[in-house]
Amino acid sequence: MGYLQDQAPHVVKIQSKFKGRRQQKKYAERLAYLKANEAAVVTMQAYARGAHDRRIMKIRKQFFNNNVAAVVRIQSHVRRWLAMRDYRKLIQAKKPPVNTLRKFLHLLEHSDQDFQEEMEVQRLKAKVVTEIRGNKELEENLNIMDIKIGLLVKNRLTLDDVVSQSKKLKKKGAGVDALSAQNRGLKSLSKENRARLEGYQHLFYLLQTNPDYLARLIFEMPQTRTTKFMESVILTIFNYASNQREEFLLMKLFEAAMKFEMMMKVDRLVDVITGNPTVVKMAVHFNRGAQGQSSLRELLLPLVRRVIDDKNLNINTNPVDVYKMWINRREAETGESCNLPYEVSNDQALDHKEVRDAIATSIKVLKNILENFVKSITESVDKIPYGMRYVAMKLRQSLQQKFPEATREEILKAVGNLIYYRFMNPALVAPDAFDIVELSVDKIMTPEQRRNLGSIAKVLQHAAANKAFTAENAALAPLNSYITEAHPKFLNFFHKASTVDEADVHYNQDQYAEVITLTRPVIYISVKEIVSTHELLVTHANELAPDPNDQLHIILKELGPPPELKDILGDSVAPPVSTTQEAQDQFQEKLTEASQQEVSLTLTSRFDVTEDDDTDMKTLFVRTKRMVVDVLSVQPGENLKDVLATAASE
Repeated sequence: MGYLQDQAPHVVKIQSKFKGRRQQKKYAERLAYLKANEAAVVTMQAYARGAHDRRIMKIRKQFFNNNVAAVVRIQSHVRRWLAMRDYRKLIQAKKPPVNTLRKFLHLLEHSDQDFQEEMEVQRLKAKVVTEIRGNKELEENLNIMDIKIGLLVKNRLTLDDVVSQSKKLKKKGAGVDALSAQNRGLKSLSKENRARLEGYQHLFYLLQTNPDYLARLIFEMPQTRTTKFMESVILTIFNYASNQREEFLLMKLFEAAMKFEMMMKVDRLVDVITGNPTVVKMAVHFNRGAQGQSSLRELLLPLVRRVIDDKNLNINTNPVDVYKMWINRREAETGESCNLPYEVSNDQALDHKEVRDAIATSIKVLKNILENFVKSITESVDKIPYGMRYVAMKLRQSLQQKFPEATREEILKAVGNLIYYRFMNPALVAPDAFDIVELSVDKIMTPEQRRNLGSIAKVLQHAAANKAFTAENAALAPLNSYITEAHPKFLNFFHKASTVDEADVHYNQDQYAEVITLTRPVIYISVKEIVSTHELLVTHANELAPDPNDQLHIILKELGPPPELKDILGDSVAPPVSTTQEAQDQFQEKLTEASQQEVSLTLTSRFDVTEDDDTDMKTLFVRTKRMVVDVLSVQPGENLKDVLATAASE
């Protein structure tokens, strides 16, 4: 034993070697066994993993079954988001990816009937253009016939020449309705003056139908002349929107001018509210005409009449006025001076309980009246004239384009500044001045009635702009909660009011409306306005039309420099026989008086119809588009070039 104890380290080492060898042998045998049964091991592992995954899948499936509604909602939102993303790519990208386009091919697919109908439309368009050109040629021949008749009257042409032109006209105009003949008038004009007359007819037709010229001219001239130019010339050119066509063209002018002013003249969104934009001023001025006035009267008359007919209504929220009335009433009742100062500040007046109680009573009455006003105004979208709503829509769209980072509320506040503050509010504050109410000569509105309406209008204005009363109007601070509550109603009202059909849809106008009308438009304009417009166009021609080949430059070149008034009036104002100053003054007075007389211009286009002259090309485009749609639906490729270059598969 002693020997083994002495050799204990060696014994342990021998034992460890022996045990290690034995374990290695067992491990080798086990490993050989597993390798010999590898297929069985894999099968067992597969079963174990399958059982584990099925258990997890069962739990997950049970979770989904318990939340089917939520799963469907999530899937719906994801699919909607993906579809909206692809659709935005389709409509916003200049060159949308082919893969995105493929997802919407069903929108482009045409049946044979659709294809044939589109071909028929192209054929009819070509026929319309042909007929238009034929009518234009007949009109030119009628014009020549008028001139020759006038010359015949003056014995400057032989009868044979007139008969020859008449035969030519009958030959070309066979089958044309006699309604196309118009009273040309002024047949006795000289050739020079007749050419000038026709030039002005062409010029004002171009100004009517192309709004960009006048839209730019408004901002080129001095601002001091804009209002007068608007009232005297622009509305005259459009005949004060007396018919559907001219109102449509005036709306297009407002639209073009609005876009130009918002893009070029407005740097901050707040400028639209605090400033006085030219187009906004023009639109309000126009919509305060007969039609707009009738709409305002229909909307505001019941509300205003209810206020001014209430003899007991007395809304006064001015602390100093209430204080003075309280002092006067107190001294009248007691017959003694109350020994209180008569001139005080708002804060000093509010220190008296009687003043605070009187104002609180007025605010309570004011709240009850405001409820009716807000309800009536915000539900009156259909009573606002279409012209005002259309301008409001174009203002909203222009601001959204110019200030994409602006919130919906900020944009609608600017729209509300046009609809409520500039259009409605003045008529509410002074209904007698805007013919909302009719009062007899001996009966005028009392100061109390004006104050009542002014108090109502003030709170409505703050509610429309979501502007709380500050320390300056501390007495009205209790109305701040009402302003916050009413503001969303105004925002919804402004959004609805500024959402209307486009002008071409509302007025049923299209690219052929101008050329198929049987009666040519006629405007009545003074000689002075003709000459002043001519001068303005010549002065600013390069700013209005940078392209030297523009139609405006062509017409102005044909007209020549702006004429003198005496050149236009001709023999209608005889020149003075005497050279005295008195005779010259009388001549100038007659000239000025004659220049104010209106003349009629029958507007016609100077240029041939060129639209849709490429009918064959458009027909080819329709056919090509149909083929491309068919190819895209079956051929792979990242872009159209790859799709067309890929060989067709079997």
